[in-house]
Amino acid sequence: VSNAYLQFLKGPGTKMIFEFVKEMPKPETPIRLEIASLLGALFFTWVVLQLFPVILTSLVYEKQQKLRIMMRMHGLGDGPYWIISYGYFLALSTIYMLCFVIFGSVLGFKFFTLNDYSIQFVFYFIYTNLQISLAFLLASFFSNVKTATVTAYIGVFGTGLLAGFLFQFLVQDPSFSRGWIICMELYPGFALYRGLYEFAQSASSIGNYGTDGMRWKDLSGGANGMKEEVEKILYSS
Repeated sequence: VSNAYLQFLKGPGTKMIFEFVKEMPKPETPIRLEIASLLGALFFTWVVLQLFPVILTSLVYEKQQKLRIMMRMHGLGDGPYWIISYGYFLALSTIYMLCFVIFGSVLGFKFFTLNDYSIQFVFYFIYTNLQISLAFLLASFFSNVKTATVTAYIGVFGTGLLAGFLFQFLVQDPSFSRGWIICMELYPGFALYRGLYEFAQSASSIGNYGTDGMRWKDLSGGANGMKEEVEKILYSS
């Protein structure tokens, strides 16, 4: 009808293009934007990574003060010593991450409340084990606490910036090689960011499109990269 009216007024060469307006008219739908979901991947990456300097500094301090030698002199072997140290840092990391998720949920951040808690628990638990293992590995390269502390914090903030302003754009670029993405995600910091990015994407899609968020059934989907991230973290560990 509109085309016929326009052709009557302007001539037969006039036409109104109706492509890509299939859903018009439609009811107004407000767009709900949550800061925690938009900025959560970068900010929460820094929050989780704050554990790394603590663990690394503690290990280097024990090495610098020769506490291991003292424990060995008192009859504590290397095996029990490392198991106790690992268990202590794992308990500390678990409590830290539980507080992280609980406070985020209490504050009502959709990043936490709308994604399956069991998926979050599995991801954070596996990653904290990887982070502790990495700290144990890197502690062997340092003999001074100050050097280890400065290096660790530079690594933490550098990882967040590179992940937020470089790695994310490469993940979103369909023309960039997936093989290179996999290689980059072998670095624990990028693997953490990718997992948090997937949580943030699921939370934001809930607000805008009314989807169900991240559930176990979604991990088999090609668009969701969480399953791959868990596998890469396990492989890196």
